[in-house]
Amino acid sequence: MEIIRDINFLRQKSVDLTLEDLKKLKEERLVENMIIGMLENKGAGLSAVQVGKLYNLFVMKSKDGKVLKIVNPKILDMYENIAVNEGCLSFPGISKNTIRNNYCEAEWIDFETGEKEHNLLEGIEAVIFQHESDHLNGVLMLDRIRQPIVRKDRKIGRNELCPYCLEKGIKIKYKKCGEHFEG
Repeated sequence: MEIIRDINFLRQKSVDLTLEDLKKLKEERLVENMIIGMLENKGAGLSAVQVGKLYNLFVMKSKDGKVLKIVNPKILDMYENIAVNEGCLSFPGISKNTIRNNYCEAEWIDFETGEKEHNLLEGIEAVIFQHESDHLNGVLMLDRIRQPIVRKDRKIGRNELCPYCLEKGIKIKYKKCGEHFEG
């Protein structure tokens, strides 16, 4: 199964599936082929858009090694930002620091049963769920890159002379300067 690398295609939004659509997809064996593609490429998740189908559907590994088959996912709440080093099967060999959430409350339809699931995902499962859900909305890992904070002014160490007092001819350590010390 070929994995799509065309950014313009990947930026398209996917559509929800009906129960009738699920029956048809089971006959086509799309999900089974997605699982094979994910595992062969040593991935943790794979969305339908990454294989050329604009369906709200993805597969992902759970923390206990099972493969979840997620249809029409909805993220209800997310919390506790964490920095992660994230990769994507559509951008092989590239990993970037991103910000995700450590907890993700979500609901979806289970592909096999057609039943609605509601779960609080944590850790790597939450990160994978967010990544694959992003794909379905045309959002890429590249859009989530964490930008480093760049200081405009030089950082002043606590034990250095206070540059502001030094301008006035006063030699006092920054940490002892009551006028300019911030911490």
